Amino acid sequence: MQNGDSIQKRRVGRDYPGLIEYATAKLGADLCSPGEIARLRLMRGCAYLKTGQPSLALSDFNSVLELNAHDTAALYYRGALHEKDGQLDLAIQDYTSVLQLDPDNVKASYARAACRNRKGELALAIDDYQHALDRDAPSSTKSCSTSRLKAAQARASQRSSSFSQTWSCGPGDTPQSAASGQAADQ
Repeated sequence: MQNGDSIQKRRVGRDYPGLIEYATAKLGADLCSPGEIARLRLMRGCAYLKTGQPSLALSDFNSVLELNAHDTAALYYRGALHEKDGQLDLAIQDYTSVLQLDPDNVKASYARAACRNRKGELALAIDDYQHALDRDAPSSTKSCSTSRLKAAQARASQRSSSFSQTWSCGPGDTPQSAASGQAADQ
């Protein structure tokens, strides 16, 4: 990194529009190595994300992944974009890819758990929350989330059991008569 780059990096700080401008200028110079291009696009993608420009962020994250399909940061942020857009299956795919490359990535494990929870995949969500808890310092938020999920799973299991008992029909019973306890032919 040249001295001017270091000064520019410190000056930009959290000035996301400035960071976008800086990265775009560097990328336009055509003097960057593939590794530098990936770093600049990732940086710019994150800045786009922070400034509420998800389509531009997604484009940059996809470009990073074209250069390096194993870039866990780009996979994670792309997953976050998919999650925010409600594309939970795509988000889970990206978070799973991160965890295959970096099994100790707590953020990806927690994010995948949240997606699975939103999809109603409670057992898988609990496993992911537990995975995150096992690798992270104690966190009351994550621990509380796991406890709530386990309680929700127990309630869902009870409802399912109660529902199947109510709607089990014997010979001559209809669902309506089974619910009221009367046989259809009576």
